[in-house]
Amino acid sequence: MLTIRQARNADRQAIVDVHRAAFRTDAEARLFEMLNDDGDVRLSLIAELDGRVVGSNILSAKTVSGDNRSVVAWAVGPIGVLPDELGKGIGCELMRRAIDEARVGGIQMLFLLGNP
Repeated sequence: MLTIRQARNADRQAIVDVHRAAFRTDAEARLFEMLNDDGDVRLSLIAELDGRVVGSNILSAKTVSGDNRSVVAWAVGPIGVLPDELGKGIGCELMRRAIDEARVGGIQMLFLLGNP
């Protein structure tokens, strides 16, 4: 059974492992660690399948300014799923939960930069 939940401190290594496995380099794992260490993470979600961490979605706060106003936004990423679990809708569920949490938190925009 798939469960999406907020990450805990004890999940840190599993999150790093997911991002190292999901991408060709460890850049995304390092990005997660940097955002986490700097206190920039506003939401960290993990996907568990039968008690095993198989996906992660990290969101950090950003302020978008222009036309004499500012909007609070979240940057999405890194988001990753273990390669052997791709195609099961795990990434979609991580994004759905992130969108729901953003709405509840009054976040007006989400940004995602990545490979389609």
